[in-house]
Amino acid sequence: MTGIMETMKAVLIEKPGGPETLKLSVITMPVAKPGQVLIRIKAFGINRAELYMRAGKWPEIAQVIGIECVGVVEEDPGGNFRKGQKVAAIMGGMGRSINGSYAEFTVVPASNVIAIETNLSWDEFAAIPESFASAWGALQTGLNIKKGQTLLVRGASSAFGLAAIILAKQTGLTVIATTRSPDKEKFLKKMGADYVLHDNGKLHRLVKELYPRGVDRVLDLVGSTTLMNSAKLATSRGVVCMAGLLGGRTFLDLFQPLVERISVKKWGKKFHLRLPRGTRISFFASTVFGSNNFPVSEIPLQQIIKDIEEGIIPSILVRRYSFNEIATAHHHMESNAVNGKLVVLL
Repeated sequence: MTGIMETMKAVLIEKPGGPETLKLSVITMPVAKPGQVLIRIKAFGINRAELYMRAGKWPEIAQVIGIECVGVVEEDPGGNFRKGQKVAAIMGGMGRSINGSYAEFTVVPASNVIAIETNLSWDEFAAIPESFASAWGALQTGLNIKKGQTLLVRGASSAFGLAAIILAKQTGLTVIATTRSPDKEKFLKKMGADYVLHDNGKLHRLVKELYPRGVDRVLDLVGSTTLMNSAKLATSRGVVCMAGLLGGRTFLDLFQPLVERISVKKWGKKFHLRLPRGTRISFFASTVFGSNNFPVSEIPLQQIIKDIEEGIIPSILVRRYSFNEIATAHHHMESNAVNGKLVVLL
C-alpha cells in the first residue's frame, strides 16, 4: 500500500475517563507484515470491553481501542485474501496489544480475519461478528447446548445476550431471559425468549416456579457478582458458563463453590448452603478466537450472516453512528437504555 496514504483518522483516548475523553485524531497508518492483513475499515461494533478500556479499567490497552470490524482487504502480504475482499476481523489482540478498529485502517493477524460474502449494508454486517461469534462460542464450547434443553440467559438485553437467545432458539432450546428492566419483556420475547424474568433479587424463586429442578444451562453475562447465584439455578447436572462482565470488572471474594460464604442461622446453629451436586461451572472469552485451539474457521459466521440476510433470524442492530459521534455511542451504551448492537460507520 506504499504511497497511497501515510496517515489516517483514528479515535484516541486523551486520558482514562468518560466518553468525552475519546478524540478524533490523525496518526500514522499501520503497515501489514507477513502474517497480518491490512483492512480498510467500513464499520465496527461498540463493545462493553471498550468502555472498560476507555475508563482505565482494563489491564492491557493499545493506542487505538476496538476489538472488531468489518471492511475490505487493502493488503495481505501472505496472499490469503485478495485486495477489495469483504472481511470481518475479531480479537487477535485488537485494541489490547495492537491498535484496534477505532480507525480508518487496522492491521490484524490473518488468523483472526474471516472472508465473508454478503449483500448486507455495512452497518448490518458490523452488528454481527463479535456478538454472534462470542454467543456461538459460549453456547457450543462453554455450555455444549443440545436441542430440547432449557437455557437461562442473564444480561439478555445486551448484544451478546440477544445473539445467544437467537442462536439457542434456532438450535431448539427453551430460552429464559432475565432483565432488570421489566419494560424490556416484550422486546426480549420478540427476539425469541420463551420466558422473561425480572432479575429483582428473587430470581431463584421465579426460576424454580417454572422449573423446580432448575434449568439445564445458564449463560451468565453479568459476571462475578451473579455467578454463585447462577450456579444455584441449574439442575444437579447442569452447566453454568460465565462469559461476560456486564456487572463490572469485579472479582470473586473467597470463591467457595462447595460451601457458600453466605450462611443461614437457624435454631442457634449456622448452616452453609451447598451448590447442587454435579453442577459444572465453565468460562468463555472471545480472546481464544484465532488461537490454535479455536480457529475462526470453526465459527459459522457466514451461515449466521446468510440467515440474517434471508430473515431466518433477526438482526440485533439498534443504532448507527458516524465516526465523529463515537462519544455519543459510548454514552448510549453506558446508559443501558439501548437493546442491541451499536455500530459506527466510517
